[in-house]
Amino acid sequence: MKQCTKCKESKSLEEFHNHAGRPEGKADWCKPCARAYKSRPETLARQRERRQLPENKVKQQQYWQTDAYKESQRNYRQSKKGKAGSKKYHARRRRLYPERIKAKDAVHNAIRDGRLTPVGELPCCGCGKQAEHYHHESYEPEHRLDVIPFCESCHKFLHHSTQE
Repeated sequence: MKQCTKCKESKSLEEFHNHAGRPEGKADWCKPCARAYKSRPETLARQRERRQLPENKVKQQQYWQTDAYKESQRNYRQSKKGKAGSKKYHARRRRLYPERIKAKDAVHNAIRDGRLTPVGELPCCGCGKQAEHYHHESYEPEHRLDVIPFCESCHKFLHHSTQE
């Protein structure tokens, strides 16, 4: 038995989260108290603000470049939960953006049938490096194969500059 320092109730050890830094290996607050605190709007806002600090963004971007992060993402994508999440994500995109999916599929089929050059064989229209993506100016059926080859950075820049 252990007493929660928040609600002052005595509860079994299973009612407390594990905490390696505490002498008994359990957190000071019980799970319901910790859950209530963490779901408060001001707590969530503080966490969001902390994540948005420039030094934390830099740390996060550096972590995303590490092999450990890439390996964890690879393992997640191969897990049952990761595959289910991916399936759900793609189903939602197909439902929300059917015109984009049809345009993408039309380009894929045209490359397969030899009517369109594979994007990797073309230079980027923005910087001249090897292209990685085709960009659609329009998703209308008559313009589905009117595409422009871009490298990833130029393609991202194009989309971010047109959102304003």
